[in-house]
Amino acid sequence: NLTSPLLQYSSARWNSGRDLTYTPRTFHDVPMMPGEAAFYAGTKKLIYLIQENLMGVNGSKRLGLTRDEEQFTVMILTYNRDDGVKTIIERLRGCPYLNKVIVVWNNRERMPIGIWPQIHVPVEFVLSEKNSLNSRFLPYDRIETEAVVSIDDDMDLDLPEIILAFRMWRENRDRIVGFPERFHRFKHGRTYYGMDGLLQYSMIITSFAFIHKEFLFEYTYNQHPAILEHIDRHRNCEDIAMNYLVSHLTRRPPMKVVKIAPENNGARSGLSTRASHYAERDECMRTLNAIYGYCPLLFSQEVAHPNAD
Repeated sequence: NLTSPLLQYSSARWNSGRDLTYTPRTFHDVPMMPGEAAFYAGTKKLIYLIQENLMGVNGSKRLGLTRDEEQFTVMILTYNRDDGVKTIIERLRGCPYLNKVIVVWNNRERMPIGIWPQIHVPVEFVLSEKNSLNSRFLPYDRIETEAVVSIDDDMDLDLPEIILAFRMWRENRDRIVGFPERFHRFKHGRTYYGMDGLLQYSMIITSFAFIHKEFLFEYTYNQHPAILEHIDRHRNCEDIAMNYLVSHLTRRPPMKVVKIAPENNGARSGLSTRASHYAERDECMRTLNAIYGYCPLLFSQEVAHPNAD
């Protein structure tokens, strides 16, 4: 019965500003607060080393930024792909502006074992209360930065593309910024999930995506339970749900950053290889449309490219 969700997402509720952690109006009206997370030893040195090269300056006035220098938190949701997580942590070695790495451990049947990489910032493990894809977006207290980058445990990375994505996010703090991009389409009155939109896209899949921490609160505490239950039941669509939520709240599309490194780091195949994966995503979008009462996704052709040099 979707009557209750439809009332939850009514125009009156979303325009009232009540019982919401975040609204577009207050988001843009509040003073711009600096990122208060402390820089770890060695991190400042890394920042100074890149300030004269092509990666650019984090707080550059040329970008029109007035905030103090800030950092970001990496969150990796994982289930039985230890090697993939270790590869990502190694890729993050020497990454400036990185505050910490949080590994959300979704396998409750075993704990992390063996030797894990030690880098210039803390690597913290969090044991999920249950094996749920929704754990990817829990607003843990240990997140001390406004910027959070969600990374799949099979994603390969390159430092320049991480820094470029962070710079783009700092100029677009109310958008999802990252890669890969996806799109939605309508056919015979039904919504479908699209992989390659050629010149346009409407979603950034959260296998690598910078997101404001405030959206983690919205996702966890202000979405209707029907959405979270659907994700747990089908083990799919948490990334689509986040795109719906952010576009609904901000009325802005996500932003694509061009990928440099290959997408897969060699980890074994995951949930997306199931035969039913894409049919489930089509159905998920139709369910979300029914709950929201419309499709909030917006198209964009905006793309941030790394420096050709």
